[in-house]
Amino acid sequence: MIKEHDKVTETVLNFLHGVSVLFMKNSEEPSEFKDKYQEMLYEWLHEGNMSESLFLVQDLENSSVSVVLTLDSSKLGKYNALMILKNQSVIEPEMPIESQLSMIMLQQDSQFDTLKTLVDVGVNQIFNRILNSKENTSKIVPDSLLNTKRKIRDLSISLQNLDKGIQIPDIESSIHPIVKEIVNKGANAHNIGDFLSTEQLNDSSFLNELQKTSNQWIKSVHSLLRLENNLYDGSALDEVDFWRSYYGALSEFEERLNSTEVDVTMSILASAKRYYRSSSLSKDTGLNKIISESQDYYLFLNALGIPVISSASTLVDLSAAIDTFTDEFKRLRIIQYPLEKAVKLVEKVSDDISAKIRELLPNLLLTSYEVFLSIVDEAVNILNKWDEKLKSLTLLIRELMRKRSEKFIFLRFTCSTDSLKASILKISSFRSEHHKLLETIDAINRHVLLERLTVIYDSVKSVNPLTTDTSSWRQIEQSYYNKITILEDELINILHKELENCKTSKEMFQIFEKYKPLMERDRVLNAVREYQHQLLFNVKSDILLLKDTV
Repeated sequence: MIKEHDKVTETVLNFLHGVSVLFMKNSEEPSEFKDKYQEMLYEWLHEGNMSESLFLVQDLENSSVSVVLTLDSSKLGKYNALMILKNQSVIEPEMPIESQLSMIMLQQDSQFDTLKTLVDVGVNQIFNRILNSKENTSKIVPDSLLNTKRKIRDLSISLQNLDKGIQIPDIESSIHPIVKEIVNKGANAHNIGDFLSTEQLNDSSFLNELQKTSNQWIKSVHSLLRLENNLYDGSALDEVDFWRSYYGALSEFEERLNSTEVDVTMSILASAKRYYRSSSLSKDTGLNKIISESQDYYLFLNALGIPVISSASTLVDLSAAIDTFTDEFKRLRIIQYPLEKAVKLVEKVSDDISAKIRELLPNLLLTSYEVFLSIVDEAVNILNKWDEKLKSLTLLIRELMRKRSEKFIFLRFTCSTDSLKASILKISSFRSEHHKLLETIDAINRHVLLERLTVIYDSVKSVNPLTTDTSSWRQIEQSYYNKITILEDELINILHKELENCKTSKEMFQIFEKYKPLMERDRVLNAVREYQHQLLFNVKSDILLLKDTV
């Protein structure tokens, strides 16, 4: 029995009716809408099943709007649907209903790219917000969260690849009915005279139709042969996927062209002197040659292990994947993969390596200093190794350019790993300087200044320099240095006062010894240089006095 004054059900009904009016132009009165769906909404809200969804459905024929618990997949093309999801199993009356329900529009013409956008913009953004909140509350983000983030990215890539299938021309539907009929009776390319009369073999109307069909087939072959992947706009993984799909599509198309029906069609045209054939349509059009070439390209690219670079879960795995890539790349000596493409492929792989390192590295400002040094050392070693590999790849491609006599290209890799290494080294310098100042202030027992330095660093460490845009990080970094300058000024004032109070050279020596770590900082050193000169003068005076005494 439904509770007459269930506030949650009433609130959700009002919300859904408002949504249906806004998104689907629903003209139904609120009272009528509530009467129709109150019982359904009550059951949905009080079952406690968080995974169950609800749908607002708009019929595309009559624009009527209804609420249903399940969608009929056979009628997906006849309506638009708005999926309503509960964010938690129990709807709280005190909280705004908008924060407890999620909505996804399922349009009737949705494609894989729509789903990919939903993953990239929706799922990924929500997950990143959760991940950022974890980073802000804890210095260590669980590996399970980072692994999940990688899986979301892999899902996005998989969805992207699903929508890249190469369309294979339909051969079967274009076969002439007479050809189909005689093939079913046992005709082949060598016995067409047993199934067709002389009149049929000389019938111009029949031959013209076959000629038109064969021209379409040849045109389809040429269209397929002109396909290529634009490596400049895509990724290295796109190149691998393209040649896999291309090889598969060409092989399947060749199989269709080698059908008995096609053979019979071309044999009829050949007997009427309408077509000169050497052996098969596949060979005559050059299709078999391109199939062999595409197979070589795919096997070469697949052996490089490019997907392993994108899916590496540790820096050790990434290092091993780089070794595999460069070792297998040497097969370029025996594969006629275009050298210009090979150069661009290496640059794209460099992008993947750079992106993977950024993904695998934690916020370098949040880790302990010992862990920080270890991680930076490992990351820089990998980037240095990649630089060495690039040198060997450069020599290989230059050698092949001479041997193949291909079009000259100015060979210089433009790699994003260069800027990444520079960024990591800058962060390393930033953190090392801060740590040295921290140790220095701690060594001179200035605890108040030590606390202030900690506060200054706390305002910076939550920002990840490797994932923050350059201009924003520069502003944050400048703000940090401005505060450090003020701190240094206070240290300089303290040092000045203590040096001013010195009455002997011995006391001055003691002060300089006490603050010796600070002398490595240029501003501090310049500020006390006059006292160093004074100390030197005093020492000389003391030595002269000592000589006179002796």
